[in-house]
Amino acid sequence: MVYAVLTGLCCPAAAQEPPIDFNRDIRPLLSDRCFHCHGPDPGTREADLRLDQEAAAKDSVLVAGSAADSELIRRILATDPDEVMPPPASGKSLNAEERALLTRWVNTGAVWANHWSFEPPVRPPLPEVRQTSWPQNPIDYFVLAQLEEQGLQPSPEAEPNTLLRRVAFDLTGLPPTPQLAARFLNPESPHTWQTVVDELLGSEHYGERMAMVWLDAARYADSDGYQADATRQNWPWRDWVIDAYNSNMPFDQFTIEQFAGDLLPDTDEQHILATCFHRNHMHNGEGGRDPEESRVEYVMDRVNTVGTVWLGLTLGCAQCHSHKYDPITQAEYYQLNAFFNSIDENGKAGGGAGPFLKVRSPYVAAGLQDSEVWLQQKESELQQIREEELAGFETWLTARRQAIVSAEGRHSSWSGCSADRMVTTGGTALKQVDRVFQVSGNDPRHDDYLITLSPPLSRLTGLRLKVLPSPAAGGQLSRFTDGHIILTNLKVRLRSADGTRERDLTISEAVADYQAAGSGRIYGPVSTVLDDDPRTGWMTTGSDPTVSKTAAFVFDQPVVPAEGESLVVELRQRSLRGHSNLQRFTLEFTDEAGPAARSLDRTPLEQLADQQSSEGSQITDELRQQLQAQFLADRARLQAAEENVARARRRRSQYDAAGKPQSVTVLKQRDKPRDTHVLVRGIWNHRGDPVSANLPAAITAEGVTAQDRLQLAQWLVSRSNPLTARVTVNRYWQMYFGHGLVRTPDDFGTQGEPPTHPELLDWLAVEFMESGWDIKQIQRLIVTSATYRQSSEIPATLLQRDPENRLLARATRFRLPSWMLRDAALASSGLLAERVGGPPVFPFQPEGAWLDATMGRFRYEPSVGADRYRRSLYTFWRRSVGPTGMFDASKRRVCEVRSVRTNTPLQALTLMNDETFVEAARQLAAAVISLPDDRSQITTLSQRILLRNPSSEELKILQHQLQQHRQEFTADPKAAVQLLTVGQTRVETSEPKELAALAMLATTLLNLDEAITHE
Repeated sequence: MVYAVLTGLCCPAAAQEPPIDFNRDIRPLLSDRCFHCHGPDPGTREADLRLDQEAAAKDSVLVAGSAADSELIRRILATDPDEVMPPPASGKSLNAEERALLTRWVNTGAVWANHWSFEPPVRPPLPEVRQTSWPQNPIDYFVLAQLEEQGLQPSPEAEPNTLLRRVAFDLTGLPPTPQLAARFLNPESPHTWQTVVDELLGSEHYGERMAMVWLDAARYADSDGYQADATRQNWPWRDWVIDAYNSNMPFDQFTIEQFAGDLLPDTDEQHILATCFHRNHMHNGEGGRDPEESRVEYVMDRVNTVGTVWLGLTLGCAQCHSHKYDPITQAEYYQLNAFFNSIDENGKAGGGAGPFLKVRSPYVAAGLQDSEVWLQQKESELQQIREEELAGFETWLTARRQAIVSAEGRHSSWSGCSADRMVTTGGTALKQVDRVFQVSGNDPRHDDYLITLSPPLSRLTGLRLKVLPSPAAGGQLSRFTDGHIILTNLKVRLRSADGTRERDLTISEAVADYQAAGSGRIYGPVSTVLDDDPRTGWMTTGSDPTVSKTAAFVFDQPVVPAEGESLVVELRQRSLRGHSNLQRFTLEFTDEAGPAARSLDRTPLEQLADQQSSEGSQITDELRQQLQAQFLADRARLQAAEENVARARRRRSQYDAAGKPQSVTVLKQRDKPRDTHVLVRGIWNHRGDPVSANLPAAITAEGVTAQDRLQLAQWLVSRSNPLTARVTVNRYWQMYFGHGLVRTPDDFGTQGEPPTHPELLDWLAVEFMESGWDIKQIQRLIVTSATYRQSSEIPATLLQRDPENRLLARATRFRLPSWMLRDAALASSGLLAERVGGPPVFPFQPEGAWLDATMGRFRYEPSVGADRYRRSLYTFWRRSVGPTGMFDASKRRVCEVRSVRTNTPLQALTLMNDETFVEAARQLAAAVISLPDDRSQITTLSQRILLRNPSSEELKILQHQLQQHRQEFTADPKAAVQLLTVGQTRVETSEPKELAALAMLATTLLNLDEAITHE
């Protein structure tokens, strides 16, 4: 099938009008303006007229060769608003040029053709070209032929360093290694372009790069999604994908195993694991949700994903009615549903989302060893720091005892204060008498108390709430019939002096002298007041309601209010039971650390005062231990070391858990198949006519059928399917050129764009199939072509002729994806942990990123050790809050195959300030600080980041900037120290100002357009 060059591109003047091509010129017009009312969908069809079928159109409104006798032409040329088509009210009126085009088409015979993508691809012959020395492989002949037809020339080959960076990012997602760069950029090296490509295709990082794109298509994530967003364990499937790409599994096998590995005659664990592809969709675990509704949605999601990934069709448009533009009926949509409708699943989420496959990953051992080494290192550091800090305990204890003596033997660790302001939301009145808060008025179902205070302490480490019996409640804690309270949430905020800003304070621990028994989503434990869920909270049932109850809350970090700042304590009482509100209570604060902040009775220093007054100077061993714990709890250096050990232990325990068999959601066929029906208007419980599994007629060869998932998969990758090969090679092309040959990769239907190089697309599709669906071979062809190796520089004339680079007269420049930028910074700095596979990791992201979206159920804790510097592919992906630095990534909620580019200011701020990028810049600085002069330092940084030496002009600019940074850090040495302590890594240096200045220079280079762009 031969196409002319796309309209809209400038072309040499012709002596006569170009011939009309139906698929290029006519079908898009009919599809956009006519098919809604005269197309495939009978639900919106008017006058029983179809313009999407040749026979129907020519039997009614078209007379080939005679526009004058064609009703279609008469109606589009009519001037009467009641006659003209399309109707003016539709907003789809034809302009004069379009009417003339349709008229000429009819007069020249109304030649029809099937939609181009529904015809099986046939390998076209290589076109003849004049510039025979340029092509490197068949791809170039098709590109050059169009360029010559337009009077254009291809661009020269890009510079070697640009080419090497381009292909390394394209094939591995990482910059080239210094070793590869040294070999390829050395003019005397025998390393050819072909050997570079083969080396990159053979890298284990190739599979990681390919997997990142596939995970978007597979809507892979590490949580279920929706409100509950429970964590799942499907990551062994992610590693299966990496292995499949690295082993160059043929795409047909890749497809069949992910569709129907459980149905293969020789099925094994890996085949079944592969079917997780079709279980990666979101799982809805919301309360009140009918599981059957969810299950039906999962089936539809699989069909829509098949449409996007393999067929390039918007099948989802046929869920509620026949497709309005493509020849897919609603019945055919549900025939495709039938392939997936008998999966043995029940529509539930979390642990109920079976069927599961228990899989033990081979990729855990290396991570477990890393975590053990890191733990031992942190424990050794802790022991040393503890010994150093303990040396000051006796001096501290002596000072505390002297202070007690000076206070005449008295000491109080907790202090109350008068409230500045008190507000309730339930219409009650709140007042404070002798520092006791009392509630009066009616008894609302729910009531929140907002109390603003200014504690007379220079710092705050804890808050204590004491709930007292109230005479107004008959001597009980609340007015509820049982007399008990339910406090659902407690919030503490620091308010600015002018009252315009508030900052939430993190509470790390909550303890109570009594709490009702229970765990999970239930009223009882005091710790549940720290989430945002009104279905949980502190409840006192099971105790004497006439006896006071005390709870203590420990701040994550000591709070040091600035001048004029105040605290806002919010007590929320929003239980489902209601009428369980506090009636009388006190609020007290402490500035003491350790046991004091969580004390519900006498604190260690209060006990010391008691013992000194009654027993002289004797201190019991138990009290000495408590005092020592309080002393050590106030040593910031020791606390940081203890937290490092705690995190290392948690990470090691996570690897222990990952080493056990993981429950991966997979496909399994039910013993008894479900009946499948057309769903009226797509509503899950409105069943219409029954249907059985079958293939869409418009894209299926006559006589070809399929009855199960295995046969469906085999048809998808058969020569009788016109779409899969085209759609797949188009996505590979998109990876390397920024856009596919079809620029709507998810829509090869009549509403999608036609290919810019149709013969090339068909040639690649046939080559892909005849190569045995060899993924690496088709990619090798693309990146070894002269087309791929062109420079991306754009002469003004070419920019004017072809601004979108549809003719491929140059390489395309586009922003590298955010995940690739992070990985590149880590790789250039030497921080990247290159270990492949294993459980997800948690790189740095801003604190609190998960809190609001998850109502406090999940708290993000960055990984420690090498895990913090793993590739972005392994980052834990919570659907409700995706990785914060991946601004252009898909949401992983549904299948996505289009490339998204972003220049959001948030991304620029991240590249300059994110902890990972700061650490990378600092490591780069540490690598060059020992070099003898500015020139060598700057040159080495440029080589590591840009793969080239700076020009003389660039060198001057960078030397000037480096000198400016030196002056800045000389004037503010604390800023240099602060910069060098960001993140997990530490660099020992006697020249902190020099290291900080070089780090800032490295940041500049990491943010250059050249560094973040696919050149």
